[in-house]
Amino acid sequence: MLTDLELRQLYNYKTEEDFRISVKNHAVVNGWLYYHTYNSKHSDKGYPDCTFVRDGRLVFAELKLHKEGTKKGAPTESQQEWINELGKVHSRAPRTVEVYIWRPRDWDLIEEVLE
Repeated sequence: MLTDLELRQLYNYKTEEDFRISVKNHAVVNGWLYYHTYNSKHSDKGYPDCTFVRDGRLVFAELKLHKEGTKKGAPTESQQEWINELGKVHSRAPRTVEVYIWRPRDWDLIEEVLE
């Protein structure tokens, strides 16, 4: 399995935005509706980066370019609060509401979820 750094280099992800665009493109090609808050300056903090809807499924994804265990790779406190609350919904409605933290190394999972 490739490391986060190797995947970023392979797919040329210099920024989280580059990664987000790749995820978005994969989702849209596979028929998902996609939402991303373009400028969150006036929005409440913590809402996940991407929201996808298709065929009765609702997927939330927080994207991280850096690996787990690093400051840049960890969700902020407000992001984690959203993830936790959405996770509770997922536990009541699995395969209807799904919540993920995705990094470049999760590309196989991303493809599986958004096929």
